[in-house]
Amino acid sequence: MAVDGGWVVRRRSRLERAEQLGAASARLAAGQPQRQVAADLGLARSTLQEWCQPVAVGAAPAALAAWVETAEGVRWLHQLVLAAHFSITLQGGAGVRVVCQFLELSGLSAFVGASYGTHQGLNAAREEALVAVAHEQRAALARGMPHRDLTVCEDETFHPQICLVALEPVSGFLLLEQYAADRKAATWTQVLQAALVGLNVAVIQGTSDEATALHRQVEMDLDAHHSPDLFHGQHEVSKATSLHLARQIRQAVMRGNGQQRLNSLPWHIKTLPLAPLNSHSNALDRVVDQSCSWHLQPQVPCDRVDCCRI
Repeated sequence: MAVDGGWVVRRRSRLERAEQLGAASARLAAGQPQRQVAADLGLARSTLQEWCQPVAVGAAPAALAAWVETAEGVRWLHQLVLAAHFSITLQGGAGVRVVCQFLELSGLSAFVGASYGTHQGLNAAREEALVAVAHEQRAALARGMPHRDLTVCEDETFHPQICLVALEPVSGFLLLEQYAADRKAATWTQVLQAALVGLNVAVIQGTSDEATALHRQVEMDLDAHHSPDLFHGQHEVSKATSLHLARQIRQAVMRGNGQQRLNSLPWHIKTLPLAPLNSHSNALDRVVDQSCSWHLQPQVPCDRVDCCRI
């Protein structure tokens, strides 16, 4: 509602306008007077006359332009724009500007605004609505949920604030995603227990890195089993086998001579920078040792470090 020169002006949504214009068009086609139709619909006659004027839509097909002015067409436009925001920004991880570009390239900008400011506000409202629906659905589904034992995967990320994250790995459901002042065991326990309120579940196992706080939270506070993540399991296994494998590699390459031995090594081993040699080791032994060591030189690129850790 707005006041203009003493008159109260009611601003109608695009859908309301389309519905009223559809009703007015049917009555006008039946021969009813325009003044009477406008009065019955609560419109000024000038407003109805303006609505009845053709709308410029550029290169859009005339039939499509006429259809999107109907109530059915407006609902379709609303659904299409929301689907673009949902798919592009939420599922695709792109920004609002990509939505604007889609509307421009598809020609839909002839019917809906494609400015960044308009769609930034719409996207923010969509996020708020999505969070509200998620809370409603979580509460509704939890009421009839059968008991379930859970494994919880926990880790923290930084934005740069500390954000504690817990996920149920079978369904991929995010149990917890919350900022915290620290990542102590007591803090982890407090926020996880709050996140599980209302859910008929019991945490029987926690999977994480080897952080002391996460170990204590799972084993002491939750009285559950702690399982290390894949990397830490591989690391422990490799410590028992790496020296033996290094000895086998050294024996295999020592069967050749000179440059042939060096050429037989994989590229990621041959290109590693050499550390200063000790008096009791030669260059080739140093290269082989480096290829199997977990303590690589800090200047080695990350992709080569990963290759050597396999």
